[in-house]
Amino acid sequence: MDELSALFFEDPGEDGIQLVADDDISSHSDQPREYFQEEQGALLSDGAMGLGEDEPDGNVPMSLHQLIKKRKLLPSELKEGLGNNRSEWAVQVNEVDRSTGLAPIHYISLHVDAYTTLLLLNLLTYGNADIDARAADGKTALMLAVQARNIRLAKVLVALGANVNIGFEGTTPLRMAIEMSGNLENSTDNEDQNDPRGFEETFHGEGVDDSASPSKEPQDMVHVLRSVGATTHYQETQQQSEYAGDVRMGKLDTYKVAKVYTELNESMIAKKAAYLHNPSPSVAREAMEALARVEVYRREHGSRILCLDGGGVKGLVQIEMLRQIEQRTGKRIVELFDWIVGSSTGGIIALALVYGNMSVTNLQRLYLRLKRDVFSRSGILQKGDSNQLERYLKELLQGTMDTNRMSYPKVLVSAVKQSPTGIKLIFFNNCFEDDYSKEEVWKVARYTSAAPLYFSSKDGYLDGGLLADNPTEDALTAIQNFYRKREMQIPISLVVSLGSGVTPIKNQKAVNVTTDLWNVPSQVFPFLKIVGEALMKPQTDSNNQSRCVEQEIRYIRLDPPLEREVDSAETDNDKLVDMLWTTQQYLHSSREDSSGQKKIDAIYEACITKM
Repeated sequence: MDELSALFFEDPGEDGIQLVADDDISSHSDQPREYFQEEQGALLSDGAMGLGEDEPDGNVPMSLHQLIKKRKLLPSELKEGLGNNRSEWAVQVNEVDRSTGLAPIHYISLHVDAYTTLLLLNLLTYGNADIDARAADGKTALMLAVQARNIRLAKVLVALGANVNIGFEGTTPLRMAIEMSGNLENSTDNEDQNDPRGFEETFHGEGVDDSASPSKEPQDMVHVLRSVGATTHYQETQQQSEYAGDVRMGKLDTYKVAKVYTELNESMIAKKAAYLHNPSPSVAREAMEALARVEVYRREHGSRILCLDGGGVKGLVQIEMLRQIEQRTGKRIVELFDWIVGSSTGGIIALALVYGNMSVTNLQRLYLRLKRDVFSRSGILQKGDSNQLERYLKELLQGTMDTNRMSYPKVLVSAVKQSPTGIKLIFFNNCFEDDYSKEEVWKVARYTSAAPLYFSSKDGYLDGGLLADNPTEDALTAIQNFYRKREMQIPISLVVSLGSGVTPIKNQKAVNVTTDLWNVPSQVFPFLKIVGEALMKPQTDSNNQSRCVEQEIRYIRLDPPLEREVDSAETDNDKLVDMLWTTQQYLHSSREDSSGQKKIDAIYEACITKM
C-alpha cells in the first residue's frame, strides 16, 4: 500500500463488512450512528456540514471531494445533491482533485465500510460517475482495492460493472495481485488458470459478504479476479472485439432477404427433385451444394431475436448479460438484433433500449434508482410504489409505439389483458399495425410491469409475465405469423433468451402448507411462485429449445444460477451485489459447454457475417 492509499484507507476489522439495505444503515455499529441519520435536517457529529453548507472558517462551500474525504456527507445528501444535474456536485463527480490526484469514487473506495458503500452506490446511481475513472497516477478504483488487498471492495466494484482488465503502465489488476502474492510464475494467462478451482467449487455457497477484508492471503485476490475473467493482458480502455467491424449492422432488408431466400429454396427443391429422378453423384453434389447455400444464407441473413424474461429488480442480471454481449461484439444491442421482445422487467429494458436510447450503463443506474425509489416504498398489499414507477417511466419513455416513429428494431412487449370472459396474452408492438401498435410507450412499460403483488393493474392490463414470463415461444409464433401474413419467406437464424437468474430449490424457504398459507400476503404468493417456477420454468426452456431445433433456429439461453433467492422487489444491497457478483462468475466461467462465457462467444459468432 503506497503512502496516498495509507492516508485514506481504514481497516474495517477482521470480520470484514456487510452491505446493508438503505433503510437499515442506522443499526450498523461500525460507524457512529450520526453518520446514518436519514431524516431531513439531521445533524452530523463534530460540526460536520450538511448539503451545501460552508466551511466553519470561511464562506466557500466544501467540494464533493472534501465532503467525502472528511466523511462529512450522508448518503441521502449525496443522492439529493446529485439529483440536480445543474449542481456543482454533478460537475465534480468525475473530476480529479489536483491536490491528491483522486476523483470522488477513489476517495470512497479507500474507505471500506457500510457508510462508504452506500456512498458508492449513490455516486454511481445518481451521479453518472465513471466506475473506471482514473486517478492522477492512472489507477482505477478497482486497482486501489487490489492494492489495499481488499477482496470485499473488489467484488463490489466488479459486481457494479468495473472493468477487470483496464490497467496502466503495462499492468492490470490481476498482474498487481500476482505480484503482491509473490507468485510471478502464474502471471501467464491460459484457459486452465481462468477460474482455476472451478466456478462451482470455488464459490459454492460463498456470497460477496463472506470474504475477510483486507485479505490475509494475496493469492485469494488472484483467484477472485480470475473467476470473473481478469487477465494480465494490458488494456488501455474498454475492450472492443477485434472483429467488431464485421458485425452485420443496419436495418434488415426484409424484402431483399425474402426474395433471395425464396430463390435459394426453390433452387434447392428443384435440385432435390432432380436427384430423385437421377441419383447420380454429380446431381447429388449439386443438391447438397444448394442445401448448403440455403443454410449459409439462413444463418447469416435471417432475423435475430432477443427475448428478455420478467424478474423485477433482477433485471439487473439481464443488464449485465447485455453489457457482456456488447463488450464481446463491440456493438450496441439495438444494432445486433432485428426483434427485441420483453415481458415485465424485460419489457421495460426493451423499451428503454429502443425508445429511451439508453446505454446498458444507464440502464443499470435506472434499475438501482427503481430499487431505491420505487420498491423501498411498500404498501400493505403491494411491494412497489405504482405512482413513483409511473413518474420514472413518463420521464424516460416518451412518444408512441408505431412504425412511423420507430420500425427497427421491431419491439414486442407482452401484457395480460383482462376482460369479462377471461384473460389473454397480447403484444404491444411497433410493427403489426393492430390495436396494440400505437400505444404510448410509457404506458406499455407500465402495463407489462403490473404484477399484482408489486404494482396495481393499469387500464385493465396486468404483467405480461403472468402468462409468459419467458416470452420466447409466444414471440416466435407472433413473428412467424407476421412474416406469413405478408407472404414473406424470412428465415429466423438466432434466438437469444436471457433469464433473470434461477434459484436452486434447495435454497428456497420452507413453507408449511397447513399453517403458513393462512398468512396470505407473505406466504401464498411466494409459495405459488416457487411451485410455478419449479414446474414451468424447465418445461418452458425445454419447449423453446425443442421448437428452435425443429425449425433449425439457433437457440442460446443464458440464465445464471443464483446462490440464494432474490425477490423481484429486493431492496437489500447485500443480496443485489451478491446476485451481480454471481452473474459475473457465470458469464466468465468457461469450464463447461453450457457456461456463460461460451454462450457469449456463441452469440458473437452468430452475429458475425462470414460472407
